[in-house]
Amino acid sequence: MKIRERKLLFDFECNALKFDDTPFYRTHFSKITPGIQAVDILAVSQEIAYLIREM
Repeated sequence: MKIRERKLLFDFECNALKFDDTPFYRTHFSKITPGIQAVDILAVSQEIAYLIREM
């Protein structure tokens, strides 16, 4: 699965998603407090979770 975040291109061989493109992020998480930030990409491979934030 390929995910582009700004100028970076990630290519995962596992389940991954762009968190800030999810309905949960837009309707709930982003409204917790003004200016809140979150990880950009969540990926899970077997028992390992990856949290990626592009700075």
